[in-house]
Amino acid sequence: MADIVRTGPLPSNWEFPPEGWLWCVNGSLEEGELRRVLEHAGFAPVEIVSRTCEAEPFWTAVIRARTIGGKRAYSSGTI
Repeated sequence: MADIVRTGPLPSNWEFPPEGWLWCVNGSLEEGELRRVLEHAGFAPVEIVSRTCEAEPFWTAVIRARTIGGKRAYSSGTI
């Protein structure tokens, strides 16, 4: 999969403008958070295959992950 990841907190001037949602950055996670969410959903190992800087602090990350032993890839509940 590919997703946008952040290298740090979302800049305050990006938090609420509609453009932030249109550019898919307002919902972006930091790399560690993205790994945790994927592992909680049943994926492992989570490997960042490549990173491409689009505009600091945002990166496009290509991620490889597999489900663990046939476990469902989605689990409801709090992450």
